[in-house]
Amino acid sequence: MKAGESAVAGLAVLICCSKQQELRMKLGLDETSRVLLVCSKGVTDTETFNQIIKGGKNDG
Repeated sequence: MKAGESAVAGLAVLICCSKQQELRMKLGLDETSRVLLVCSKGVTDTETFNQIIKGGKNDG
């Protein structure tokens, strides 16, 4: 899946929730929870996206 920078915010929160019990509790997430992430925007800056995926740095 490819996603633009604005779409990744929800995924970042979900990843943090997987590692932080207090955050999960505040959001009411537990082992029975199901989360749907909706991404309506694809990659908008192909050059920067490719550099990030390849592990390079963006000099621009």
